[in-house]
Amino acid sequence: MPDITMRSDGVIECVAANAANAPSWMPKLFTGRMFNLGNVIQFKMQQQIEGNKYTGGLSSSIKFEIDEGAKRLTVGPTLKRGKWDAGLLLEMGVPHPIPNAPWKPIAAWAIFRGLPPFPIWYTIRTKGIKAHPFIYETLERVRPDIQVAADDVGMLAAAAIIETG
Repeated sequence: MPDITMRSDGVIECVAANAANAPSWMPKLFTGRMFNLGNVIQFKMQQQIEGNKYTGGLSSSIKFEIDEGAKRLTVGPTLKRGKWDAGLLLEMGVPHPIPNAPWKPIAAWAIFRGLPPFPIWYTIRTKGIKAHPFIYETLERVRPDIQVAADDVGMLAAAAIIETG
């Protein structure tokens, strides 16, 4: 049986070294893609809640945060209405009366939309607020963007590992 000899001309060794050094370059690659993805998700979430805007505060409070250690991107509103999370109030509604609902912002919201303010304000005071889910809808809208970011990370990591020069 003949002997088969393979020579790598240093390519295999270079690939192994690049892979071994991944902890030094992979976080930077990941963070760059997560920053881009965070901006996209933030923008699309702002669009998603636009139809329920009454002061603009909730939309402008949508921020993203990257936890490099945990490799995690978090996106969402940060606004509070009193002690309550304003994003959750919109997402889940308030299924009970809100006796101290403020007249002025509710009236401004209703007038802006060409609606009579008193019935809306009274309904909120006596019944609460309907849910206006936006989290799942935003996630569905950004699913392709998440896939693109994951593909980019994979392709860039593969290219960095096989780089020989």
